[in-house]
Amino acid sequence: MPKTKKTKGTSKAWNERLEELKQYKQVNGNCKVKRNYVNQQLANWVHNQRNKYKNGTLSNEQTDHLNGIGFEWEVKKQDNEQYWDERFEELKQYEEQNGHCNVPREYKHNKQLGKWVARQRTYGVRKNTEEQISRLNSIGFKWVLTVSWDERVEELKQYKQDNGDCNVPQHYEANPHLGKWVSNKRTAYKNGTLSKEHICLLEDIGFNWFLVQGCIGIPIHLKVLCSVEGCTRKACDSGMCDKEHGGYNYCDFDGCENIRVKSGLCIKHGACGYCTECGGKNDRSGMKNSDLCISCWSKKVNQENKKDDLAREEGQESQEEGQVMQEAEPLPSLPVEV
Repeated sequence: MPKTKKTKGTSKAWNERLEELKQYKQVNGNCKVKRNYVNQQLANWVHNQRNKYKNGTLSNEQTDHLNGIGFEWEVKKQDNEQYWDERFEELKQYEEQNGHCNVPREYKHNKQLGKWVARQRTYGVRKNTEEQISRLNSIGFKWVLTVSWDERVEELKQYKQDNGDCNVPQHYEANPHLGKWVSNKRTAYKNGTLSKEHICLLEDIGFNWFLVQGCIGIPIHLKVLCSVEGCTRKACDSGMCDKEHGGYNYCDFDGCENIRVKSGLCIKHGACGYCTECGGKNDRSGMKNSDLCISCWSKKVNQENKKDDLAREEGQESQEEGQVMQEAEPLPSLPVEV
């Protein structure tokens, strides 16, 4: 028998679950609360008591209370088989309603069924009996779930019908695979690895390539000119030109087509917070009244000091040369007496 703790006393919440279990036994004749029982808190609590008992973390007093109402510490094989049969019947109903057995793991209408289906794919072939495997095969159960492009598109159409757009969250609880698939399509589009056929199919159902408000979203490999009809200016990442049609990637300084940074200006025209000397690699925080970062400012000061020193040395050399020349001049010749 597993060891139990000698700690005394039980919490209020524990006693409340115990009373619920007593009521359950009066109605059902046993303490075998099923995992999908309508009172999910009680079902989880009963499961946790069995685990704590096996691990030796259940107190003596709690163990005595449960023994006093005839609590079953071991779940018999026939109970597991009954649970399996119940989930299988639910899966058959799901297949009849949806035409497939691909229940989402976080199926909001029946979370127990979603998790049970996921366990069948993970462990079913090894742990299920031949009869159970045969029953799953008979209703078209897919042991390895691979969804085609067309099936994902149909799921996306259904999502748009229910929600009004194609902006499926990446961690979409009802269908996590669809959320990841949509995110992957946007990434492939931006990188230029999505085929033109697939691009057209998604655009036909109103797919948004970028989730930035007001951004058309033309990828790097397709953008050349502004997407506004008749405009011949160069487009930025928004798909529009920077000057007239709401683009955002170029310097705001009139006539400049350099890429801009945070302030809206390019490095050349004094983007706020960035050094104008090193191409914006360093910020110039703490450098008041200067367009340079501390590193470039120091270099510039050192260069100017070197120039001053060189000029000073050249001046000194010139003065010394002048003195030497004066010393080397011949004395004027004395007049010759006749």
